[in-house]
Amino acid sequence: FRVSLMLRAKSAIKPNGDVGPSVPPLSSAFHSDELLIFADQTIRNGGALERAIARQPGQDVIRVTAQEAGDIGVDLGRGFKRVLPTGNILKNLETNGAPEKLENLRSIEGLYQYNPSKKNWETITIFPAPAP
Repeated sequence: FRVSLMLRAKSAIKPNGDVGPSVPPLSSAFHSDELLIFADQTIRNGGALERAIARQPGQDVIRVTAQEAGDIGVDLGRGFKRVLPTGNILKNLETNGAPEKLENLRSIEGLYQYNPSKKNWETITIFPAPAP
């Protein structure tokens, strides 16, 4: 896991293998599949999904932020943070150096897409994040 997280932290490779236009500010992973399921259910049942839907009315793809999820109170995972995070795509492509290792990630971020035929929100991606 550590190698793939390190690679993602230093590159623009997304969890699904696609290459994006810039390097993400954080690459993280859950400690286990059980914690991933727990985190998804926490977003759905704890109010974070509803808050995200209310913040982004009319959208069929929404982002749930760590601020909306809050501190879950559980060590969900680990990851790597960019040493020099920036919104500048060209600078991100040039930035080198070891990312900062993060432990004890206690919040969640994710993307959800509405499926009108099933009338529910489906998880696109979910990952552990630092608590707000």
